[in-house]
Amino acid sequence: MNLKKITLSFFGLAVMLSLHAEKIQKTYVFESPRIEKKGAYQLMHFKNCRITAPAGEPALPYHAVSLMLPPGHEAVSISFEGRDLVTLDFPFNCFPHQYDRPLSEGKSGSFVKNESVYQATHYPDTPTGRLNTALMNGHSFALTTFTPAVYNPKSLEMAYYRSVTITVNTRPAAKAAEALDFISANSFALSQVSQMAQNPEMIKQYPAVKSRTDDYDYLIITDAAYENSFDDFMAFYLVRGLRSEVVTTSQIQSEMAGQDLQEKIRNYIIQEYQNHSITHVLLGGDVEYILTGDSIALCSHPVFMKMMIFLRIFIIRLTGIGTLTAIATGGRKMKMTCCPRSPWEGFLSAARQNWKKCLINP
Repeated sequence: MNLKKITLSFFGLAVMLSLHAEKIQKTYVFESPRIEKKGAYQLMHFKNCRITAPAGEPALPYHAVSLMLPPGHEAVSISFEGRDLVTLDFPFNCFPHQYDRPLSEGKSGSFVKNESVYQATHYPDTPTGRLNTALMNGHSFALTTFTPAVYNPKSLEMAYYRSVTITVNTRPAAKAAEALDFISANSFALSQVSQMAQNPEMIKQYPAVKSRTDDYDYLIITDAAYENSFDDFMAFYLVRGLRSEVVTTSQIQSEMAGQDLQEKIRNYIIQEYQNHSITHVLLGGDVEYILTGDSIALCSHPVFMKMMIFLRIFIIRLTGIGTLTAIATGGRKMKMTCCPRSPWEGFLSAARQNWKKCLINP
């Protein structure tokens, strides 16, 4: 176990020993809305909000919550406090949200409206969505959504809060403390964490990991036959600030613990992430060299999923060429597949496609 991991493990232990709950608060401000007409209906828009609802129900603006939690903590509960309620001075017939459909399929031709909901005097029942705890490079996040809107479908009265304070109650959790071992010293990874947080100042409470002189960015795993074929590729990315290292499957096979090559590759990637703060992984070779079995399982390994290691994992199938310049310069002599850099990308992609399923209570 290296010094970095020992230090972070002691930090995680200290977190678990200081068993106390904490509160994280964030206030969101909403200025005058933009009203959109849709036939006989209307929609209310706010900056940084997305219009959504279960199909057939009033479509309201929802704001995402992405708050970094104290080190080693998980989100337990959430409270909503709205201030300065503003009521629109005209009847507001809120547009019923329709089913999401791929653009290629066009409109369905049917119009969905839940009449029973439109006879209610208060909507929605709760202004917040489902609260989730997620991990990203050792940092804990509370994820949910909320709407500043308050709607009376029966009387067509729409109102909104100019200010909303979200409070998240937290507590220490073993899984979040264990994730502290995966804090990275890489500036790119830390910048992604800070950008995800609506309270980036919280990152100062996390242990700082010092960079090592032998840290690098791009891990390339390939068969020994291709070990010297990546020079142009590495040079291409070096001038762009990415340092690379090549390791062969035979080296991994002989040095790493694991039941098969795939598990040994996973363990090696985790080792290099923890020891050298890598951000990119390239698996180079066809099935007979490196991708035996389900290569995509690399992305869904429990450590990647639970600890939310932020990595770009690329897979290429070589076709007998002697150099990999073509990959860097956009050549077509090989096939490249990109796995999600982390489960966060899957979450965000799904959220963009269907927020109702991801973030809002059904």
